[in-house]
Amino acid sequence: MALLISACGFTEPRKFVIINENCDTDGSFLISSLIGQRLRQQSSAIVLICCHQSLKFYETCGKKLGYNLIMSLNKKSLVVIEKLRDVPSMTSDPDKLLDQLYAEINSHVNTFKSNGIKNVSVIFDDITFFTNLGCTEKDLIKMSMKLHKLTKECSELSVILKVGLSDLHQYLTNNIEDLSDVSITVEKLKSGDFWDVDGKLKIKKVKCENGIYMTESERNILYYVGDHNVKIIAPGEHGLKI
Repeated sequence: MALLISACGFTEPRKFVIINENCDTDGSFLISSLIGQRLRQQSSAIVLICCHQSLKFYETCGKKLGYNLIMSLNKKSLVVIEKLRDVPSMTSDPDKLLDQLYAEINSHVNTFKSNGIKNVSVIFDDITFFTNLGCTEKDLIKMSMKLHKLTKECSELSVILKVGLSDLHQYLTNNIEDLSDVSITVEKLKSGDFWDVDGKLKIKKVKCENGIYMTESERNILYYVGDHNVKIIAPGEHGLKI
């Protein structure tokens, strides 16, 4: 997992990370790995917004990857907002829905800050979930811009957004990518499925110099999700069985 975290740039002081999950792929392993890495940091806390998977799912993954979410909840270093569970009681007004969510996130972030937490992460495991509740892609872009602005105002904060079915939400993806300093695209291999490769990660890191955003680096890596770890492989690496 450490190699995956490092390759994706999660160990670096990145403020706004986008994970684009293409059709027929599942980027939940990135969210699970990221949660473990952030919880292991000193003076850290997470606001996890579950829209694609449940808390139980991440709890099970955590046990396989060596961290305990229930312990983090009890220590109050983790706050979980389960939107899948809250659907029946949600407002039907998309604007109010996102405004309420932003206010709730901001409240938790301010609470962590007041408690002296130095590293706060807000993680959405699928922001496109809200399109099923009447929100448009423009609404989600506005929400993303508010979160991006919040990272500028709060030095302790970083935001990670996963965009499900990103290749079907190109307008949303392109606009959110413009805000990011790391974008990771999870996609299938064009040549098909293999025994020991599940897909490819396209990792793009961006830096800002004098107000101008420029590409810092781009790389592709292959990945395989096992029961207790994620293996990464450089394309063309010796020993890859096809």
